[in-house]
Amino acid sequence: MIYTAYFEPADAVKLFGEFSEPPALPIAQLIDTWQSPGSLACTLWKDKRPVACGGIINFNWYRGEAWILVSPDIKSLRVPLRKIMKQELARMAVEGEFRRVQATCYSEEKGQFFRKLGFEYEGYLKSFGPKQENAILYSRVFQ
Repeated sequence: MIYTAYFEPADAVKLFGEFSEPPALPIAQLIDTWQSPGSLACTLWKDKRPVACGGIINFNWYRGEAWILVSPDIKSLRVPLRKIMKQELARMAVEGEFRRVQATCYSEEKGQFFRKLGFEYEGYLKSFGPKQENAILYSRVFQ
């Protein structure tokens, strides 16, 4: 059974430890951004271990940026994770009064995940990422 809890920085640190490559930015910098004022986040747990974290970074003016960090070894849980994360992002959008939420993806696979969360393709961003990666922009408007 998967359940949600408030996001704690240690949850993300544990998940990052499961990846074979380090993130593009320092973990502390990512966590500080994820916890910036007005931002919301949660952790999804299974069998007493975090399997995903995600949330919305506050951009002000009723706008935010969605982010999701998923354990690399939970492919069998994609459908329930997607269902729960879709509900959680909608809950956070209402709680944080976010009208527009965007997601910046650096791979088609991650983009497909956001499309399944109800996000729509908006455009291609050249040399956008911290290592000059190209990115794909998706967005979702909440009522």
